[in-house]
Amino acid sequence: MAQEIPESLLSDVVIMTANADKIPVVQNFKNYSGVGIFGLSRRMAGELGLSEEAAREFLFAISRFQSAGKNRGKSPEELIAWLTSSLEKKAPKDWLEKNLAPWEARAGEYEKLFSAIDDDHPLAIARKAQELAYSHQNIFVGARLITDVRPVFDSAAERIHDFVVTHMLSIEYTDGGQNSTTLTLAMDAMDIEMLEFQCSRAATKIQTLKKELHDFNTIVMPDLDESDGNQ
Repeated sequence: MAQEIPESLLSDVVIMTANADKIPVVQNFKNYSGVGIFGLSRRMAGELGLSEEAAREFLFAISRFQSAGKNRGKSPEELIAWLTSSLEKKAPKDWLEKNLAPWEARAGEYEKLFSAIDDDHPLAIARKAQELAYSHQNIFVGARLITDVRPVFDSAAERIHDFVVTHMLSIEYTDGGQNSTTLTLAMDAMDIEMLEFQCSRAATKIQTLKKELHDFNTIVMPDLDESDGNQ
């Protein structure tokens, strides 16, 4: 029994065909300024005529196909042929009826696009920066800081003598897989001050690095400074 094609690949094909008319914009894009795919998609959104999210999905889809071909040692022509053959053999019938013809109709354009994206193309550089930024054992996903107030009762539990105020820091992280893990830590007021100081210091370091390394493409993930695009 043939193994089914991952849903992510089918989704990427749909994204590619839906935005096929925008291929020349990506193919000819030259202005890379050290922002990774997140920042690159934001800065290209206007040229592509897409929202930032749609532009990001489009660039990631292209990048994943490009990486698939490179990892398998396939030329752009061989990559398209391999993908098309895999779709014909393994994709669900209803999906094929709707999406295979549009994919095949643009095959020549995809080949030209993948041929144009060499190792020095802005999208390839952005992909490398993205991989380096997230090449860590554990990746931060999110955090919540909850204040906890606990009363101290007398022996009869009829009066409250005091209150103990602490904080619970819940950190969600992933090891690169699909599942995330949550680590919960108890903190007191001094811990909060120390955490605030370290976060403020880290933010200052980022701004200092941007200023001191102005002549280099400094990668900050994600790039939140809109003004950087005009430097």
